Amino acid sequence: MHDTDIEIILHAGAHKTASTHLQNRLLENENLFAKAGCSYLGPERIRDEFGTLWKALGRSHTPLQQKSKLADLAAGQPRLLISEENIIGGFKDLMNGPNRAMIYPKALERLTRLALLVAPNPLHIAMAVREPCSYYVSVYNQLLLSGRFQTWERFSKGLDPTAVK
Repeated sequence: MHDTDIEIILHAGAHKTASTHLQNRLLENENLFAKAGCSYLGPERIRDEFGTLWKALGRSHTPLQQKSKLADLAAGQPRLLISEENIIGGFKDLMNGPNRAMIYPKALERLTRLALLVAPNPLHIAMAVREPCSYYVSVYNQLLLSGRFQTWERFSKGLDPTAVK
């Protein structure tokens, strides 16, 4: 078992903010991170091996067991860089159009859970944002690409880009 006192840097997305491009660059430079004492854990490994980060940590495990699993994922490095936008919520949270009070309603709860897990070390969170109008156009395009057709009028009904939280 590795020392469980590791530093976590989390890139939490959001969806539709060029996160895939960033994750590809992070993966390409994984060896440079390792030389600097940092392991990289991206969506390609999280999703292929575990499905979600929470499954990787074992949902029913104790916080101490989960902290140990995080250290194992860090592969002996003192820092672990995690890049996975689904930590704050899935793309389905965005597909609901404007019928929600906030984009990722469980984000605070999920980030708090991860922060408590790495305490007393801080959880460093990086997040990209995007201008709301182009953001919703991109979400709508992804909706269509995923085969879930609905008209723009239906998707955008009641949408106020100035009220995005």
